[in-house]
Amino acid sequence: MKKLSIAFSAIGLALLAVSCSKPEGTVVARVGKEALTREQLLALVPNEIQSHASREVYLDLTRRWIRSKLLAAEARRLEYDDNLEVRRRIREKTDEVLGQFLLDRILDTLPEISEASLRKYYEENQQEFLRQEPEVAFRKIRVADQPTAAAMKLAITPANFAAEAQRLNPDPAAAAEAQRLWKRSELPPAMAEVLFSMSEGQVSPPVQMPDGWGLVLLQTKTAVGSVRSLQEVSDLIRLRLAEAERKRRVDEVVSQLSRQSGVQIVSQSLPGGADSAATAPAKK
Repeated sequence: MKKLSIAFSAIGLALLAVSCSKPEGTVVARVGKEALTREQLLALVPNEIQSHASREVYLDLTRRWIRSKLLAAEARRLEYDDNLEVRRRIREKTDEVLGQFLLDRILDTLPEISEASLRKYYEENQQEFLRQEPEVAFRKIRVADQPTAAAMKLAITPANFAAEAQRLNPDPAAAAEAQRLWKRSELPPAMAEVLFSMSEGQVSPPVQMPDGWGLVLLQTKTAVGSVRSLQEVSDLIRLRLAEAERKRRVDEVVSQLSRQSGVQIVSQSLPGGADSAATAPAKK
């Protein structure tokens, strides 16, 4: 909940801006003639947070919207909207909203990161993707108790382990677990102790699991200093390249607009002391 609250602090301006006298959508709250719709409420929350946001989170946002509308209406009644300082702040916020809207439109046109770009970055920056600790990939078979696991150990082999795992534990999540690499800290202590002491292709003795007992087959064990595969880090690379491209594009637009508008910074008129890094003598 704390992380969500921090994230929502960044959408305060958007929350204040949401209003609709003739709402289009399902209304979740009203203040006088203004309404907040379900669609507007969802749009306030970043996509990466929506799947983790509970009804309590949306209720909190709704209450904040109501509070802002009530306070703004009272401020207008008191004619604070004619105050010079208020008008100055409104102009500043208007500039921020317009500028961000323009940037959003510009960034919406950026092309998708190509597979060739991902591979190029990966090949040129191998040092970034070195493992700092061993990791393992494994399959597991879960059963109810230790005697059942011990009896199964007598019949199971590395060759038939995957088929038996699919037959006994058909949950798709179990198959997905086998496709990734795990650090010791990500596993239950008993399983980690067994897995990191095994060799690739080996079936474990009965091991206690959080939800019963079972057997594990060690498929892969990676060494410290080995390089993660492109598949493992492609999402991270895509994010880095996208951020770099967004920054490049924004800098390009701002630079072009600066030349067209004759922007000037009179540095000697700026408040504050001189930059010590700029005025310090160069080291020899």
